[in-house]
Amino acid sequence: MGEHITDNIPFKQKIGNCYVHVFDFERAYDFYTNILGLKPAWTSNDNNKPLAGFNMENGTGFIIVGMPSKVTPLPYAAFHFQCTDVAEAHRYLKEKGIQVTEISDSGDGFEFWDTEGNKLHTMAI
Repeated sequence: MGEHITDNIPFKQKIGNCYVHVFDFERAYDFYTNILGLKPAWTSNDNNKPLAGFNMENGTGFIIVGMPSKVTPLPYAAFHFQCTDVAEAHRYLKEKGIQVTEISDSGDGFEFWDTEGNKLHTMAI
């Protein structure tokens, strides 16, 4: 990988928003707020398209977008949620009935699925 000249490139080294498209918006909203504990910064139903935006601690936005028909879930974890204690996060999600993988051999994370079947990942900070 050679050197990159970024002076004339109009993009920042920052993610603005991550989007997860869902069909059952209410169920997904409940999962992200009541199970994962995300706090909505705003909600909208413009043009009958429900949206909920969450301002994450690192400045990246996380938005769930209600779709009019079923969408193909993410078959891979496109991003991860940080946690303070992997074993506790694993136990908590299992207790809530959330499908989880085993904790990685290194002990630093595991994968789990939201109500739409999107694969998510968590890692210790």
